Amino acid sequence: MIAKILQVTTYPIDHPDHGGKLRSFHIRKSLRERFRVETLSFSLGHDDSISEFSVTLDHDSCMRVIKNGYLADWGINDYLKNRPELKAQVVSAVEAFSPDIVLIEQPFMWPLIEEMLRNRTIGDVLVIYSSHNNEYALKKDVYASIFKEAELALNLARVEEIERGIAQRADLTLAVTESDVEYLRSMAPATDVLLYRNGHQGIGDVPTKSCWQQKFKDYERNWVFVGSWHPPNIDGLHALIAAGINELPSGRLKVWVFGNAGPGLMATYGLKESELPNFNIQGLAETSDINSAIAAATGVVLPVWGGGGSNLKTAQALLSGKAVVGSKYSFRGFENYMDEPGTFLFNSPADLVSGMNSVEVADSYNRPSVEKDLMWENLLSDLPVKIEQYFLKKSLRDN
Repeated sequence: MIAKILQVTTYPIDHPDHGGKLRSFHIRKSLRERFRVETLSFSLGHDDSISEFSVTLDHDSCMRVIKNGYLADWGINDYLKNRPELKAQVVSAVEAFSPDIVLIEQPFMWPLIEEMLRNRTIGDVLVIYSSHNNEYALKKDVYASIFKEAELALNLARVEEIERGIAQRADLTLAVTESDVEYLRSMAPATDVLLYRNGHQGIGDVPTKSCWQQKFKDYERNWVFVGSWHPPNIDGLHALIAAGINELPSGRLKVWVFGNAGPGLMATYGLKESELPNFNIQGLAETSDINSAIAAATGVVLPVWGGGGSNLKTAQALLSGKAVVGSKYSFRGFENYMDEPGTFLFNSPADLVSGMNSVEVADSYNRPSVEKDLMWENLLSDLPVKIEQYFLKKSLRDN
């Protein structure tokens, strides 16, 4: 009989568009080779509803409960507590599925799962914590500019409690960097922690490359940045502005920003597109269109100076075969690839802007070790077998 895995996320992953979603999507894809995997996911919408394992939370009602959009991960637990009928439907769906293994992507939904374990809604399952970051450190940086002292301390305490709770209860933990492995072991020394770095699926088809070549022809250098509405992405772009990127001559270079990082930059810093002469804010786009833009561009820029975990954008950039310019920090978790051909890393935003303007680049670079190491299918190839081994060990121990 095929064992059943309930994967738990704070976002839908069927059409992934940012790092956490992509990692969760490819983990699920890998595990479906050996298990039946369903994803319990949550998203904001126009009303409360549940369809199979996809849960929609009424946006306005949810914001009234959790107070701030930056709490819309662990705050989902508070909202469900406030909506007992919806919570009962979620619990009923999980109980009917009767998983053998629960895989929690990031720690935030641990309170819900812990309650189901305590109430025996879920049986004696194998609990796997799939960590994406040192969440406490990341949230500390993010929350610092959003919340006042008492509220900041309260919210950070909640993150610490949730992250420590799942780390200590998990039968097995997955991590993305060596430093995260050590962090997780410091909280739960007896729990095995397996390292699975972040990767990417590669560039693949580029159906609109010629269209992008036309758009790029008016600029000497075209750098692509792909990022979500996430403070390290937004602040990284703003650091380029502070370092003088908009003071470079018109036509010299353009940064093409895909994903919600661009709208996030304008909203966070009160900027208009007219104030960003060397940026082009593209917003959300199809993966094939982003791939086409990267293939046509000078290369990929990684202006990330903070945040936890490791950067999926780095794997994407390396696998693109294009020039990569970025901060040294953006290669956390990818230190072994800093010297790959066509990789130019800098210590400050000012140096990065200078490099974007001056480094000598080729049209493409051959990086065979990157392809071998960082394609998702290679990175996660042994994950299903590893999890099956832990599951069988637990089953034998329990019997």
